[in-house]
Amino acid sequence: MLRINVPERPQWKTLAKELGFHFHTIDGEPYWKEDAYYQFTLEHVE
Repeated sequence: MLRINVPERPQWKTLAKELGFHFHTIDGEPYWKEDAYYQFTLEHVE
């Protein structure tokens, strides 16, 4: 498994609201991190 660092997606809060996900931020903190994603091999998944 690899952790890939990426910049935060622009306008992610706006998109979340448009899609009905209104609790994207709780007490000033994001519900999820936007600074990385994880890459798995098929072997890891299986």
